[in-house]
Amino acid sequence: MQMINAAAVSIFDFAFRPFLKLSPWAGLAAAALLTAVFMLFIFRWTSNQAGVKAAKNRIKAHLLEMRLYKEQPAVIFRAQGRILLANLKYMGHNMRPLAVMIIPLVFILAHLNTRFGYEALETGEPFLIKVLTAETTALPSAMDLRLDVPEGVVVETPPVRIDDEREVVWRLKAGKPGKSAITVRAGSASIEKSLAAGVSPLSGIFPRKMRKSILDQFLYPGDPPLDRASPVRRVEIAYPAARMNLFGWNMHWIIPYFVLSLIFGFALKGPFKVEI
Repeated sequence: MQMINAAAVSIFDFAFRPFLKLSPWAGLAAAALLTAVFMLFIFRWTSNQAGVKAAKNRIKAHLLEMRLYKEQPAVIFRAQGRILLANLKYMGHNMRPLAVMIIPLVFILAHLNTRFGYEALETGEPFLIKVLTAETTALPSAMDLRLDVPEGVVVETPPVRIDDEREVVWRLKAGKPGKSAITVRAGSASIEKSLAAGVSPLSGIFPRKMRKSILDQFLYPGDPPLDRASPVRRVEIAYPAARMNLFGWNMHWIIPYFVLSLIFGFALKGPFKVEI
């Protein structure tokens, strides 16, 4: 999974490079367009296209039947039952492509969230880094935990150790823009956590470094995972959440992304000869 994530991060880095200095809407529209093409391709080759078309035609025919025989309740009742049956068949034809695309789509969404879900840190503004220790280690107050920071990053406060939560928090400040790495020292263990300040979010913002598990690597791609034997189970930087602004309306990126994907999907289903 780690190798797949590393390859995906490289691909996303390359794909978003032309959009780094543009509005995030440009990158989001491009991502939605590629997603629509991907979904159409999957749908085209995994669905029963003839069955989908036949089910849609039956629904249209029975709707017309209801309009023509609106004075005859028995005919309308029978047509409604047939519409329901055709709808079930239509949904059944869609299940296989949905089953095929759901995992890759969630994988894509997790990676897109690292490009659109967070803002990079503001240079000169303080931020928090949180280290959660493993349950099998000593309490944080008894552990040797330190930070090594790159040039331009300042540790502003001593660590705040919360034993009940097995948590240690520092306040830092990034003095110059760029990507770098903070090193967490936990005894003899050394853990690197990526840091992004004053850069485009499209270059990738990775707020969490998690333990090595399939689910966590799936949901939090970016930084290489922590080893299971590590005295630290999570390192987290509190990046601000990003919002897409549309005429003063701030929204989560997933909303315009799905709307644009649907628009592109319906616009391209004709050229791609896909029956949806």
